[in-house]
Amino acid sequence: MDSPEYVREKLAVAVPILASAETVQERLFSAYTSAHLHLLQPDDFPEHLRDDFRDLQETLTSVEWEGAEGVIAVDHGAIRANTSVMSDDEAEGWTKMLADMFIEITSPRAR
Repeated sequence: MDSPEYVREKLAVAVPILASAETVQERLFSAYTSAHLHLLQPDDFPEHLRDDFRDLQETLTSVEWEGAEGVIAVDHGAIRANTSVMSDDEAEGWTKMLADMFIEITSPRAR
């Protein structure tokens, strides 16, 4: 599948989650995992957005988590561990960045 279209699809699933009534940390965790953003790579994004996505990936995996076996469980555990220690301001910044990426990717000039 075409990477820009794949990214658009994933972000289209994430954005409504970012607007839910959960805590900002829970919204960030849910958007990143439920929309399967964890499966994306920086190279899937337009060049000018790659560093932002790379920074998000690094932030969401910097605290290691020890728990259930299996890649998906461990990935989600690490993401949960990282979002749970974020301040509201930090998590809000990441959710805003994801929403901005969606707007950027879906704008007519991005196609």
